[in-house]
Amino acid sequence: MNAMITEVYDALRSVGVSEDKAKAAAAAMFSHDIATRGDIVRLEKRIIGSEKDIQFMKWGICAIILMLVAEAVGRFFS
Repeated sequence: MNAMITEVYDALRSVGVSEDKAKAAAAAMFSHDIATRGDIVRLEKRIIGSEKDIQFMKWGICAIILMLVAEAVGRFFS
């Protein structure tokens, strides 16, 4: 058992929970996946990359809109 599971197990045993139930409860508390710092850093990098992509798309959309407006104005005054 890792340290956190052992601490929970010991606490449960100290208040009279049976050994089997204490082991099961302690293991259940920590059976889910936990993100590591490396996982979080990778996610942050992906978010930063996505933000840059979104910013690029915003500028592209603005450029397209300006081209459409320029075309409409050109047709209006011709």
